[in-house]
Amino acid sequence: MSIRQLEQSLSNYFHKMQGRGENCKVDCYNRNELDYFFAYPEDYAQARVEWVGKEFQRRPHHPAFEIIFVYSPNDGTLDIYLTGDRKPVPDLQAIFADTILNAKLGPDEKDERVYDLNPMRARQFQFVYGPESGIAEVAVKKLRLTVYGKKEHIVLDADPTYNKHAVFDLVNKVAKGIPLTQMAVTQVGIKVTFAQSPKSRKPGTRAFDIGWPNSCSLKHDGRDLIIRKMLADSGIEPREPAKDDSATP
Repeated sequence: MSIRQLEQSLSNYFHKMQGRGENCKVDCYNRNELDYFFAYPEDYAQARVEWVGKEFQRRPHHPAFEIIFVYSPNDGTLDIYLTGDRKPVPDLQAIFADTILNAKLGPDEKDERVYDLNPMRARQFQFVYGPESGIAEVAVKKLRLTVYGKKEHIVLDADPTYNKHAVFDLVNKVAKGIPLTQMAVTQVGIKVTFAQSPKSRKPGTRAFDIGWPNSCSLKHDGRDLIIRKMLADSGIEPREPAKDDSATP
């Protein structure tokens, strides 16, 4: 019954707020102690012009757009993924809580955790992962450096394909003008290469960004979960800031 209620609530919401969503389908499954809800509300109607045999026709088309709810019963957290405008997210959170959790959301608590990205500005930094992860190599490909106390940013982006430390060569050049002690790393782009499987012609890769204070473009399924574990094992994860730590970019 809860799934049907979620379908109806999403349909009513998008039809009222955006004039679409007349129909909605929700599929759900559990994986790695997470509950996934894939919602497919009806999008705006479109028309396709096509040939059917020797007849030239304009056919109506009713596509769907996707919303993914990822709920962790153990942690009591909810992540929502959708493309485009993020303004509906608070309303979608309330709809999910009401229909699936049978609860009302309280005030949204601000996440005070932060990533400490500064260790990754040194080429000596080592990512921690084992052979069971299937990871063959991890390389930092992009760094955004922010000068302390100023709204000045330096973005360094390099291709690590043939030189794993290419971005750090750029860091050394920048450091000749501005000492690294005067800059903080506020964004890191990472490329993970997985070992080649017998079924594929080339190894799979995954590129993603981590931003200060606590944003990460990784999802919570598939190989992204493996990468998240690698980040945790490497000491790169959001942590509560020390009370006497007043140094911010």
